[in-house]
Amino acid sequence: QGLIAADRAKMDFFRFVTHEIKSPVSTAQSAVETALELGAARMAPAVEDMLSRAVGRLEHAGEMVRNLADFTRGGDLGAENMGEVDLNRLVARIAEDLQELASRRGITFELDLPRSPVTVVSSRSMLEKIIQNLASNAVRYNREGGQVRIALKTADGNLRLEVADQGIGVDPADQGRIFEEFYRTPAAQEMTNMGTGLGLPIVKKFVKQLGGKVLLASVPGKGSTFTVELPIQLSGGERAGEGPPPDSPSVSAEAGS
Repeated sequence: QGLIAADRAKMDFFRFVTHEIKSPVSTAQSAVETALELGAARMAPAVEDMLSRAVGRLEHAGEMVRNLADFTRGGDLGAENMGEVDLNRLVARIAEDLQELASRRGITFELDLPRSPVTVVSSRSMLEKIIQNLASNAVRYNREGGQVRIALKTADGNLRLEVADQGIGVDPADQGRIFEEFYRTPAAQEMTNMGTGLGLPIVKKFVKQLGGKVLLASVPGKGSTFTVELPIQLSGGERAGEGPPPDSPSVSAEAGS
């Protein structure tokens, strides 16, 4: 009972913090970005560099706020956003959104998606956060010139999502803690100080709420593969991997090569 109360108090605190600082952080970031845009031509290089670094720090603070909000609102996200989700389109859009960040370091995407659209009935927000967090981590902790591979398959009533990178990997000693709140591996901290330690806990939480599981396979220095397995229902009430009833339109869930 005491642990439940402590967990509830922690979540209440996170909600309070995100509510109080979300607007000031967003306002400050917009102000600094505007100052950079309007005054860059007249700024001394040192001032421009200082403001650019300030934008980066504010972006990090904004990411932390968004992650805290996601972490404390998991149940609400699922209840509010149930509906049809085109998984192929969702994965492609997330990869496109990350393309600019990836291209700065010569990182490319390989998408292995079913040939036919796979539309499922689920929480759009939760699925989006799961894929987005795994894909952004795969970019952030990848090597220069590396590749991020995202694969989708459906069979036997389940969705299987794989996100693989060629980056720093996770040491076996850290793999048991990788989904802990705010935990970042020593290798991740050495590579960048921009992570929040909440991306993977959010993935684990949302996957669990959707009735699935998330697995990690990793080799230090060679990369990581995160596999998410979820029970899903295809649009129209059909379970993934089952054939449509007689005389009904065919819904394909076969994975392409």
